[in-house]
Amino acid sequence: MASNSDEHASDHEVDSEADDIETVPPDNIQFARQDSSHSLTGSSRLQAYSDAIFSIIATVMILPIAHHEISEHKSLYDTFGELLPQLVVYLMSFFAVSAAWAGHVWVFQTIARTDDVIVLLNLFILMVVTFLPFSFTLLGLFPTYILAIGICCLCITFVGVLQTFAVWYAFRQEDRILTQETISDPEKNKRKSALYQVLLTNPIICIVALLVALIDSSVGHFLLLLLLFGQPLRKYTIALYNKCKHACCGGANLPNIQYISNKILEEKISMERVEAFSDGVFAIVATLIILDICEDNIPSQEAVKSEGSLEKALGKDWTVYLAYTSTFITVGILWFVHHSVCHFLVECNRLMTAFNTVSLAFIGGAPLAFKLTSMFEDSDYGNNERIAIQFNCVILFIASICQLMMFITALRKPHHLVHPSAGYHGSEHAYLIAKLCVYPVISLFIYCLCFRSDLLSIYAFNLMQIGMPALFLFLRLTFYVGRKLHQIGSFKQMQDDQQN
Repeated sequence: MASNSDEHASDHEVDSEADDIETVPPDNIQFARQDSSHSLTGSSRLQAYSDAIFSIIATVMILPIAHHEISEHKSLYDTFGELLPQLVVYLMSFFAVSAAWAGHVWVFQTIARTDDVIVLLNLFILMVVTFLPFSFTLLGLFPTYILAIGICCLCITFVGVLQTFAVWYAFRQEDRILTQETISDPEKNKRKSALYQVLLTNPIICIVALLVALIDSSVGHFLLLLLLFGQPLRKYTIALYNKCKHACCGGANLPNIQYISNKILEEKISMERVEAFSDGVFAIVATLIILDICEDNIPSQEAVKSEGSLEKALGKDWTVYLAYTSTFITVGILWFVHHSVCHFLVECNRLMTAFNTVSLAFIGGAPLAFKLTSMFEDSDYGNNERIAIQFNCVILFIASICQLMMFITALRKPHHLVHPSAGYHGSEHAYLIAKLCVYPVISLFIYCLCFRSDLLSIYAFNLMQIGMPALFLFLRLTFYVGRKLHQIGSFKQMQDDQQN
């Protein structure tokens, strides 16, 4: 009987929560329902949904640029001059959405559970974020109109204010919503004040920019550019304040300001959120490049009849399919390298997040690079094919070098940010550095080769895109063989030492 009771107890412990609810006695069913109506939910699904929205909105602004009509009988330098305002708008919108995402991450690093108010607040935040591409596009088309500047500034301001209100509400309901770490923090009130200042930095910049734009729109635009440097600007402002306080008050610092400069500005971002946002951008970019093919390169019934067969009609656009394959491979390999880096990172600080954001912004330009690659395979007007290849190389170089800088930044604090196996003396350190250096070195080499020989640069560029998976497999095999040889050599050396 004792054995049977133990088995029954063990089975009861592994029952799911749903099974437990089903076993509630009839007299307690009403109580269980009342309790569940006030229950809280975890924030993981809400964060995943938000990361998906942020990544889509950050990347979708490349579509108007990729669908811009590009003439094959016009120099690409002139076309880039026409596209420059749109490219600036794309980068600004990408960084603005990324800043809103970073604020969202900081908010939910203090929130463990959500109730209906937090969920609805989050939906309002996402609604305003989805409006950012429209506001930045309007600003790019009508830069001198106060209404366009005002709509853009108000969108960014609303995002910051709503996130600040979410922090205020969460701390009002601290025992129900906040993380245990935040609840047990003796300086949680200072943490709350610090979060307020972090989240309200960009809204303050926008309000000042809007007020200045009423007098001079060009100065207002300049102040809007400060959004790209809002957090560093705040950091140096705090540092300057502390120096002035030190000079005037004999070393006394305002405690709240000291807390902000030491804690919040060094606060880490969880790798799970960084990976989720990054994966969303990579996935969207990898699938966006097929849209042009579905829209422009599926033969019509008349084209099939005039060519005589579907095979011949499809064969006319073989270079487009080749460009699609190579572009998809390139985006996939960049994701592979990004995945390899994130696998060995424990946390991500703000500088690493900045490098990751710049890398993702340039990876978002892959649909435009694909269009140029597929358009100018035979054109020699104004060396457009060479210019298209150089444009691709610039995108690849900046995207990949930022991934390398992200890892190098982590190595500044290897004991806190990097897994020991990828540290300076780790077994994976050399291999990871080699993977990170492949694209910067090859893309820079091909860019320079374009000035030497157009034909060689074309072959080298196509070979790079198609043959990159084989190169990485060869790199893996080389390091594997080298590691085995080193182990064999060490083993033989140990045997010789024992014999001697």
